[in-house]
Amino acid sequence: MTIDRYTKFILTIIAIGIWTLAAAIFFQPSPIRATEEMQDINIERIGGSFISGALPVEVQGTVTIEFEDEPVFAIEE
Repeated sequence: MTIDRYTKFILTIIAIGIWTLAAAIFFQPSPIRATEEMQDINIERIGGSFISGALPVEVQGTVTIEFEDEPVFAIEE
């Protein structure tokens, strides 16, 4: 059985595609994880210099982020 150039070309393209898909797993961004800890959001310095007369900002409650699209996945209990 002889393999012509066209068959070799097609098999090479398929192999490159498979390797590209396999390598893409390693270049995806990492998932974002929320934290339960309180975060200090008061700006104390800009460019290394202290800000004089700044008022502290207190954030209380829950922040809701709304999306226009349907979620990509859902967690069911």
